[in-house]
Amino acid sequence: MDKRKISKVAVYFCNGIGNWLMMTPAIQALSKLYDSPIDIIMPSENTDSRMPVIHSICREWDVVKNLILFPDQDFYPERYKVLFSTSHCEPSIAKKLFDQTGIKYRPAKWLGECLHEIEYYMNETYRLGYKGPIPPIQIPATDQSKLRGGTKIAFYNGAASLSERYRWERKKWNRFVELAKELHNCYDVDIIYLGGKAEVEEGNALESKYKFVKNFAGKLNFLESVHALKQCSLMISSDSSLMHAAEAINVPVIALFGSTMVSKNRPFSGDYRIIRGNCRYSPCQYHPQFNLCRDYTCMESISTGQVMQAVMEMDSVLCR
Repeated sequence: MDKRKISKVAVYFCNGIGNWLMMTPAIQALSKLYDSPIDIIMPSENTDSRMPVIHSICREWDVVKNLILFPDQDFYPERYKVLFSTSHCEPSIAKKLFDQTGIKYRPAKWLGECLHEIEYYMNETYRLGYKGPIPPIQIPATDQSKLRGGTKIAFYNGAASLSERYRWERKKWNRFVELAKELHNCYDVDIIYLGGKAEVEEGNALESKYKFVKNFAGKLNFLESVHALKQCSLMISSDSSLMHAAEAINVPVIALFGSTMVSKNRPFSGDYRIIRGNCRYSPCQYHPQFNLCRDYTCMESISTGQVMQAVMEMDSVLCR
């Protein structure tokens, strides 16, 4: 992509890292449709701790020409042929401009249509005239040193801690300590534990208990974590951004789901297995029960045996 080209499309985004990765196919489709690099508009007033990660991804991705943090940086909507956003974005001053002057988007009906988030974004590009296949999730490559040792499995039990309303920690699973022992006994594999600051304590506990576990939680940034993940034969993860990153770099995934919707949030392609928690309201995302839940029964209902069964069904990936 020639960075000297004038961008014809501005894309507004303000959401999580996983949501960003699931929007990258649509961004690629827009770039092909209009034969133009893309400008990404994000709100400068947003203090979400995930935003710097998305900023760094945008700056490393050759499909993106400019990252504009509005209103701190100038943004002129009239200069673009297309203003693209979706209803699945947080409100801001920039979002108001897009809503006033851009395309009118159909609200997502996650519950009724069982639509994947990638399909939702892509449907809007089809409305604009794109006719090609759905591009894969994209994430910039990183150049880091290789991990030592043999076959590795990655654990990720991350969830953004945002507010009382968005209590995503309910996506976490409570049996990774048991699982680590079972995996090592059966397959003699090393395990790397990935995560942010919120996962440091669990990672330290695993590393101190087992010599075959290496804790990288809080030590690697997102792109470095992706590089470490790329060197693994399998990932076992909660519903998370790194789960979608694994899809982008072709690492098989066992994904653990409880409160969040599998239809909307699952890996979109590639080699994966889904294990669903079981409780009366699961999945409760977009249901009033989501904000009432305090015991996380759905995730706690997933047994170590269920995960080991999924690993056994995929054990060929551990022999690569």
